[in-house]
Amino acid sequence: MKRNQFKLTIIFLLLSIIVFGQKDEIYRYQLKREVPLKVGKTFYQSLQNVGTIEDNFPDSLVKNRVEYICKRPGSYELESVEWFKTPLFNLVANRDEADMIIEGTYLIEKNIESEEIELAEDNNGVRAPIVYFELNTTRQASVTVCLTITRNGMTTVYDTLKVEAVSVVKPGKIPATMDELIEKCRNDLSSAVYNYFTWYDVEKYFFNFPSVKVKDKALKEQYKMAKDLFKERKMMELGSLYKRIYQSSPSDEAIQCLGMCYELVGNYPEALKLYKQAPNFHSNTRMKQNTLLLNYLISIGLEPTYIDFE
Repeated sequence: MKRNQFKLTIIFLLLSIIVFGQKDEIYRYQLKREVPLKVGKTFYQSLQNVGTIEDNFPDSLVKNRVEYICKRPGSYELESVEWFKTPLFNLVANRDEADMIIEGTYLIEKNIESEEIELAEDNNGVRAPIVYFELNTTRQASVTVCLTITRNGMTTVYDTLKVEAVSVVKPGKIPATMDELIEKCRNDLSSAVYNYFTWYDVEKYFFNFPSVKVKDKALKEQYKMAKDLFKERKMMELGSLYKRIYQSSPSDEAIQCLGMCYELVGNYPEALKLYKQAPNFHSNTRMKQNTLLLNYLISIGLEPTYIDFE
């Protein structure tokens, strides 16, 4: 029995090598939401405080996020999409030369309200309920950020980000202090600003390169390096290798491998052409998401440069 189980295990491992060939995870991007931004030169005007509470953290949160997206859209070491490595927005110091201007106002508010509530205690051993009064105090803090985004001097978008924190003072319960409520607003606003200026999701995805039968002796020897090339993310060398293999023997496996190489460097049009020759559920699903992201970025001004393999 154990001997048979051992044989089955060996067979399964061999089949895995044949089917998968190379398998590794890599970061990939997909569209999260459309944002009112425009690719190009960006000018950030510090937000104006329209309240009486002197604290500039709302402006700092928005400014830091704008500066981040102007430096780099992602910070993932395994990122390989060529046109996604280049920042979409370039921060400039002169308002007049900007393609997009981000400005606005913010308001920090604190409020304490007290209300006397009439209550009645039943089942007290007497016929009439005992009426008593309880003082309820509510502490509230809120932050409102009003953003104005002007693109190409014409299209203007107005958006509002508002967060609030509330604590009710009750007998036997320790209420949150006003400083704690403000801190909660700060954290919530940080998340709101991040989401507002983030148009993509990122996930780790396992790419399975199927094993390819290579007839050419020279290519067969070079093919032995394919796994290491992918592991080291040498996508140009890997793509060139699979392109030669595909030209020598255009099997479905070779088509899938070359298509994934084009996909991983962001040449989606070329990847789509190949995948149509050998339809695959997983590649079709990925390309739908890839196309949504790319088409959206093109709609806000991206001019992608597609690379090819030699």
